[in-house]
Amino acid sequence: MHFPLVDALDRAVEQTSVRYLFALAAVYPLALVFRLLPYPHHLAAAGAGRAWAAAVKHLFSVVITIGICSFALGPYSWVHALVTTLVSYALHRLLPHGIAHKAVFMFCMAYLSFGHLWIMYTEWLAWSLNWTTQQMLLTIKLTSCACNIYDGHQPAAAQEKMRDYQKRHAVKRMPSLLEYLGFAFFFPSFLAGPTMEMSDYLAFINGDIWLPTLQTVGLAFMFLPGPALGNVYFPIDNFLTRPFLDAPFLVKFGEMWLILFLVRCKYYFGWYMGEGGFVACGFSYNGTDARGRVRWDRVPVNRPLGVELPENMREVTDSWNICTSSWLKQYVYLRFSPDGKPNMLATMLTYFTSAFWHGFYPGYFMFFLMGAVLTETGKNLRRKVRPWFLREDGVTPRPAKIVYDVLGVIAVQASLSYIAVSFVLLLPSRAWTVYESMYHAGYVLIFATFFVTRFVLPSPPRPKASTTTNNSQASKKASTTTKKKNGSGSDVDQSPAAKDKKVR
Repeated sequence: MHFPLVDALDRAVEQTSVRYLFALAAVYPLALVFRLLPYPHHLAAAGAGRAWAAAVKHLFSVVITIGICSFALGPYSWVHALVTTLVSYALHRLLPHGIAHKAVFMFCMAYLSFGHLWIMYTEWLAWSLNWTTQQMLLTIKLTSCACNIYDGHQPAAAQEKMRDYQKRHAVKRMPSLLEYLGFAFFFPSFLAGPTMEMSDYLAFINGDIWLPTLQTVGLAFMFLPGPALGNVYFPIDNFLTRPFLDAPFLVKFGEMWLILFLVRCKYYFGWYMGEGGFVACGFSYNGTDARGRVRWDRVPVNRPLGVELPENMREVTDSWNICTSSWLKQYVYLRFSPDGKPNMLATMLTYFTSAFWHGFYPGYFMFFLMGAVLTETGKNLRRKVRPWFLREDGVTPRPAKIVYDVLGVIAVQASLSYIAVSFVLLLPSRAWTVYESMYHAGYVLIFATFFVTRFVLPSPPRPKASTTTNNSQASKKASTTTKKKNGSGSDVDQSPAAKDKKVR
């Protein structure tokens, strides 16, 4: 099927799928139609009527998703998602409870890996929107759902020990096939996210959506000029040109940051467009805040200021692609570090999973390996350096704390820009050309800081507040042990003076 306007724009805009943009825009009117469909909880009568209303919504999502996916990515691009969803559902039905979620996780990651390898084989070093984009999002949804189903069917004793997040999102009833398909093919999030939990999907609620929808769309279009400027004036290939490689060190760093910022704008635009579809259909409604204002942040996608002005690497990972970060945290990191305490092995495995999820270009693994090192370095700095910029109570900042914060923003942005070169250039040989022109200064400084903060710097003295608290608790415990209950159950002071008085 050909659309003259869309085809003309496709030819005019380099490296940008106009069909994909049109498909994202089509989600908004379709979301309003979705809201006009009856909600099960709006029907007075239970039973068949409510089941029918829910089925209509699930089917609407599946049909619409197949349509917009065929338009944006090709007539059969949705088949991969359908196969993955059906096989995952079959694994839940056929395998024992303790094995099914692991099998689903492995199958989804294997299918995604096949897609990445196939695209590498057929479109080497090319950037394109294809079915693996939606498959990455689907992998997050199906694997997290598998873990939630596993959690929901655990014995009561095991559920008591779960984290609050696990308890809140545990799925205690195996969804029907139609519910599972509706969740996997939920049309506002299928192309660009955000992803959501099965429990949130099944508990779908709605509210007033006009103003928040326009606000989200406005944020999306605020970032739209970024990729356009990047494609024309600051393309990624500039990294490998002689003017860039021969430029002075600081000029090179400045252009590096600018190119990568414009690349990030492309993601900000796509994610906000996806979030706007969520808001339009009512999914992002999240109750009210302490002031009674309606919240539309049930499924946040990103916080650009947390990425562009971060004080540490953790703030970056918590702000960039929030849905994927949450998936990695809840279903990888905390599964290897259940107590949530800093764990270098869990950190490395989490970043490796993220690289595996993105694809198999070596540049991805270089980037995420260094991301893990930066994260651990940030933890070391927070434990051993940051306390020196706080007062004795360990909370109140000293005047010099502002210097620490500003230097932290500069260091994180510089480090992130440096290591991200390998991510966008894909191959070590291409990234090496850039790093060699900068004397590998970034890697040297990152590893040196990691080594010094981990193995050389001593731990700072503990805040006095902690000591005072411990002494207070010890005194309270000692005082409690010197008390004795009388016959009526009241506490009687058993000090020597009291005992003497009692004897007399």
